[in-house]
Amino acid sequence: MRASFSTAIQKAILVVLLMACPTFGEPGTYQALPLSIPLAFRWGYASEILSTLQPACGGQAVYVPLSDGTLISLSTRDGQLGWKTDTGGSFPTPPAVSGQSVYVLTEAFKLGDGADSESEPTLLRALSGTSGITLWARKFSQRAGEAVSVSGDQLFVTLVNEIYAIDRQGGQVRWSAKLTHTIGGVSETLGSKLYISTLGSYIYVLDQNTGKTLQRYRTRGEIAVPPVFHDDVVYLGTADGYLCALRVSGDNLITLWRKRAGGRVQSLVDAGDGLLVTTPDNFVQFFGAQNGKRRWKRLLPARLAEPILLAANEALFAPLGEDTCIVLSLRDGKQLNAISLGHDNSVTAAPTLCGGRLIIPTRAGLMAFAPAG
Repeated sequence: MRASFSTAIQKAILVVLLMACPTFGEPGTYQALPLSIPLAFRWGYASEILSTLQPACGGQAVYVPLSDGTLISLSTRDGQLGWKTDTGGSFPTPPAVSGQSVYVLTEAFKLGDGADSESEPTLLRALSGTSGITLWARKFSQRAGEAVSVSGDQLFVTLVNEIYAIDRQGGQVRWSAKLTHTIGGVSETLGSKLYISTLGSYIYVLDQNTGKTLQRYRTRGEIAVPPVFHDDVVYLGTADGYLCALRVSGDNLITLWRKRAGGRVQSLVDAGDGLLVTTPDNFVQFFGAQNGKRRWKRLLPARLAEPILLAANEALFAPLGEDTCIVLSLRDGKQLNAISLGHDNSVTAAPTLCGGRLIIPTRAGLMAFAPAG
């Protein structure tokens, strides 16, 4: 439901936002948004029920999941409400956008006696990006796994240990595959191959046109996060705190290098010629992709909202529960910028870049920033 600024509480929220970040004239359209330059507050959408999921970008609209099961579309230019739709369930994963459609997974629950509550099927919907009207819907019997992935004219939906390829236009199931291990995520699609990591020590390679298993690799150590792929090299973050580079050789993975990252790898991000790694002790590190040499390491004030936002040679880190987002140089880890969210406010989910705006979900609502001037 659109939060009205007419109530006393919401007026107070808006005052806090405006005092923290004064507005400036409306900028033009930006193809890219450097994060290291001064950024000014442009608009705010007050809401106390933002979910902890990252909003999805649809060009000139941003699609925001709320914790009550409502999905809203806001203009990136001024934050005006385009549409809202009640999905009747909760969002286990962020929305996905492709073309003029928004794809959302929801889970509904029957009221029961404590642990005996029965789960309803997971529902995948395709919504019109311009109106929010449901174009098609498909039910699944298992609970949702990782985020919906889009590749060409297909959607990939993971449900515990099954993956489905769905026709993006009509919602028909093209194929499904059942794995012997719980899926951790769809890591990447390379050519006609689909790479899937599990919560154990396996990487599956499927033909994305048929779902047939082409290869299965067993890794050293439990895979903590979806791997990163470059040509025939796989980069892994493990549960026992290692970052590894492995070369694909036939049916085997050959270790090129293995470096200690500290605690369990919490996130692994492809950052061009290197890899960004975060660990639960609030450290972020940058490792060279060729030799695994650590170039820099920084301690941040809290656990980070994920995914981490990259722009050119910069990265924006949004510590959860903190009132400031930090921009670091990927080259040397030095701080380039700090974006204040205002007094008594804090980050609740990962920011996104959309329509020339940096959009940050906060405890007070959504905040949008653009270059000052």
